[in-house]
Amino acid sequence: EQRRKTAEATLERTLRDLESRRQQLHFAAGQRVDDEEGPLLQEIGAMKQELAEAQRQLEETDRSLTAKSEELGRDEKEQDHVRDDAEGLAAANAALQAEMAATRDRLATEQHASRGIEAQLTKLRAELHSRRLSHDTEISGMKSKAESLEHTLLQGRAALEASEAASMASREEERQLRANLEAIR
Repeated sequence: EQRRKTAEATLERTLRDLESRRQQLHFAAGQRVDDEEGPLLQEIGAMKQELAEAQRQLEETDRSLTAKSEELGRDEKEQDHVRDDAEGLAAANAALQAEMAATRDRLATEQHASRGIEAQLTKLRAELHSRRLSHDTEISGMKSKAESLEHTLLQGRAALEASEAASMASREEERQLRANLEAIR
């Protein structure tokens, strides 16, 4: 959750920086670009690094989602084992019930034990069902978060590309203005 928030904050900051830079580039079109060209390239590089960091955090979230999916698979296997155990217990219970028919004293004792086992089995099934629902909900939430981060990352990339294109256009306009100035002189 913390990584997701950090990635979202980084993406938002990058988008704000890109928008601010685009506005500065637009304003600077009539001014000299030579003084700003080096810092602009450095800033673009820094923004690319921030986007790469956001991508890395998104990949971490994907790995976490994969781990949760594996954990769900282990829980399902555990449920199968419990089900097998329960079937074994049910078979044992049937055998015990056949024995219990022989004596009334033994019947009362074995029936009590059987009820306890069935209650435990019901409790285990309820716990496993609750765990499964919890994992399903958590995995669904993580998938949604991952999709949201990926969408935000794509938007950040598009904004970065637009900023780079604007920067190139500003440089080209500067070159044309210089050429015009030289031609006028």
